[in-house]
Amino acid sequence: GLTCELRPGNSTGRCARASWQQQAEALRRQWGTLCADPVVEAAWTAAIEGLSMHVMKSENPMVEVPNPWVGRECSYMGAFFGKWLEFLPSTSDGLEYIQVLNYFVRNNPAGIFFLNRLQSKTGGRREFCPEVLDWTTRWLSARMDYMDSGDSVKLIPAWVNYVNDDTTSPLSDYSVPDPSCKTPTCGFTSFNQWFSRELRDNNQGPHPPRPISNKDDDSILVAPADSEINFVLSSITLQTQLPVKTRSFDVRSLLGNSQLAEHFNRGTAISCVLMPNNYHRFHSPVTGSLVESRLVDGFYFGISDGATWFNKGNTGDSDMQYSTFEDFQRAVYIYKTKKHGFVAQISVGLAEISSVNPFVRPHDNRSTWVGVEGSAGYQGPLAVTKGDQVGFFKYGGSLNILIFE
Repeated sequence: GLTCELRPGNSTGRCARASWQQQAEALRRQWGTLCADPVVEAAWTAAIEGLSMHVMKSENPMVEVPNPWVGRECSYMGAFFGKWLEFLPSTSDGLEYIQVLNYFVRNNPAGIFFLNRLQSKTGGRREFCPEVLDWTTRWLSARMDYMDSGDSVKLIPAWVNYVNDDTTSPLSDYSVPDPSCKTPTCGFTSFNQWFSRELRDNNQGPHPPRPISNKDDDSILVAPADSEINFVLSSITLQTQLPVKTRSFDVRSLLGNSQLAEHFNRGTAISCVLMPNNYHRFHSPVTGSLVESRLVDGFYFGISDGATWFNKGNTGDSDMQYSTFEDFQRAVYIYKTKKHGFVAQISVGLAEISSVNPFVRPHDNRSTWVGVEGSAGYQGPLAVTKGDQVGFFKYGGSLNILIFE
């Protein structure tokens, strides 16, 4: 495998995880093998033919630029991912590679098919399987290992300065390994450790860094994260509709076929998009019982409606086709409140997301992924208070969708 190698002379047969550098080299070799396959080559050609010659770049005002994928060979994408694997985001360019890859799939069904649904069988395989999707999944694993490594700390000092000088939430708001900052990284040993840093004292105590609005008034929601918030204009239905002038999404699919999906038919929704420079832990928007929560596997790349999504820098515009996220990797949380029915929170991992993770509560050692009622190992319901942490993202694009009964 690409992320696991046997140590030479290993008599135990146990597998040792390869370094991110070894994974990167293996990925480079396999991409070459994929591109040499006639099925993959034909799908690549179709994807290139489906491209728009020009695309709208996310600026304010938006500007039209040539599509950098036009006329490219399959090998170009492997090299692109190779450079991306070692990319360290500054405080201003976190969307750089995400946006460029989006130009490949923007309004291009053949591009989305190539990345996520293409079936091929290279290297003597007997069965067709989604080899490109598998490759991107292994790439994400290597990318996560790089961002978890000491090789990723170079820009942390600049991020520390940014947080202290250019935000309303300075470093003192967070749990920091070395609060005195005797080292330039303030004790953070990887970019992912910095990126997923916690609020001080888990935002508890008399003076929390993120005060909870009207904590005792259940009629008032709080944002689940530091995020750009937009009302979702899509109609919420229990089954996919054919949108003509209106947009819709299938709430049952979005919730991973949850039996509680019927409570949200014809409900309302809010989009909360976390930008690369935001605090990346997310919290319960309501007080109540967490009755269902789990990870739903899915894709990572493929936002077709990219111009609307990036929207002059206001990411997650209300007109976005939110049905896109029915196929993405996501964590699903469903809360039951006393007076206001059910509330769903879908935490979506986008593009180069390293992982979507539950929070283990320090006071009772309980995970916020309780499972599904009636299934083996169910650990719910779990009492939560508005503002309680319920999970976190490691580096990458991320989104919370709130849906109300």
